[in-house]
Amino acid sequence: MYRVVTYPEASDQIDELPPHLLGDYARALDVLAAAPWDGPPHNANNPDAEVRRWLFGPLGVGQVLYLVLEREREVHVLRVVWLELPDD
Repeated sequence: MYRVVTYPEASDQIDELPPHLLGDYARALDVLAAAPWDGPPHNANNPDAEVRRWLFGPLGVGQVLYLVLEREREVHVLRVVWLELPDD
């Protein structure tokens, strides 16, 4: 397991997450703590990069940008963003 560290800027973004995405975000953190390398690299041209991303929520509307520090067995959450879809 990896320890998840959330940066202050990401904490502010998480505080603004719509309530319906909170459960999906929590499940994403569970995955990151167990298998952070399963997320694709942030830069597709650098597939071995430590900066990675994970989509969450319906249709992948949310994204966690994170850094894997293998030696420390830590995942650092750098940014959390999401799209607001229009109501049908």
